[in-house]
Amino acid sequence: VFVEGNPMTDENEKTLLEVRRRSKLLVALGNCAAMGGVPEIKNYHEGKSTIKHVYKYIQGIDNKEVKEIDNFVKVDFVFPGCPITAEEFLNYAPLLLAGKIPNIPDNPVCVECKKKGNRCLLLDKKPCFGPMILGGCDAVCPSARMGCQGCRGLRPTGNVKAMRMALKQFMTDEEFENVTEIYGLRDDIEDRERQDKK
Repeated sequence: VFVEGNPMTDENEKTLLEVRRRSKLLVALGNCAAMGGVPEIKNYHEGKSTIKHVYKYIQGIDNKEVKEIDNFVKVDFVFPGCPITAEEFLNYAPLLLAGKIPNIPDNPVCVECKKKGNRCLLLDKKPCFGPMILGGCDAVCPSARMGCQGCRGLRPTGNVKAMRMALKQFMTDEEFENVTEIYGLRDDIEDRERQDKK
């Protein structure tokens, strides 16, 4: 079964648990399901104040903390990205339907930038997380001269410490935190940094 988005209510959580119970494979479809996505931004800010921007009357609104689906159920495979790429879906869905778990290559977004002939944004002192982010997006953002913000998640071997040090040259810690909140990357970076300290 493919699951898109986050469980935002108790009912969503129950449905997710039931779907997992009935499924041989559960696949997270996109950034929101896999990493919390844009909705997770509210976790980093005062929940009551952020919800008031959406709803005029908040009484009775379930304002749960946004969590990735793997906080509730076992996830067998993740289609990363916001949005996912059609090419990856068409390549990997048949394997999943056959019960096989695909392996996404551990290449950074930079590999795709090089293939496209893009000038590295970091050389121009523009923030870009490409070196530590899992490629497969065809470098859409850097090709538009917009820095990668990490919607596909950290590479298994992405060097967060080195990336943070490189970005300090032209990005404050607060700016770094703000950008990593956009697609739910901040939690993963904090987890990786804790692991690296061990």
